[in-house]
Amino acid sequence: MWKKLVDDNKKEDIYKEQKSRKIKLYADEDIEKELIEYLREKKINIKSAKELNYEGRPDSFHVAYAFKNKRFLLTKNVNHFWDDKKVPFQKVFGIIALVGKISDINIPILLALIAFEDYYKGMKIKLSQNELVFKFINNKNESTVTHHKINNTGNIYVWVP
Repeated sequence: MWKKLVDDNKKEDIYKEQKSRKIKLYADEDIEKELIEYLREKKINIKSAKELNYEGRPDSFHVAYAFKNKRFLLTKNVNHFWDDKKVPFQKVFGIIALVGKISDINIPILLALIAFEDYYKGMKIKLSQNELVFKFINNKNESTVTHHKINNTGNIYVWVP
């Protein structure tokens, strides 16, 4: 069953109560220049593999660079970075994997995620226009996945079995 995550009347209160650092990003070479420029216009701290001349490097290099520099890896290479055997959690500062073209990405949700580094640190996050998936290690040291859907008014629903 899908359950609404936040009551519309309480959305503003949640954002006011949260005190966290903004996520710093490292965009691998799959991320479009237009998205990087847009995020910079929104005052997001983002470095780009293309600008650092790291194009053509293996995926393991990009995740290691992001981890070493305490940045979330922003990528479109969902298949590789979502795989815990290829990219184990202990080597991840955080990953945001975007699904689709720029026009397919839910930008308001992306900006909301970026606002809360302390909450999302260590997670793998998959974002598309109408889906948000979190993968993380829970307090029992188990890999956990939560699925959320986003409707056309921006409300987020979580799957509750």
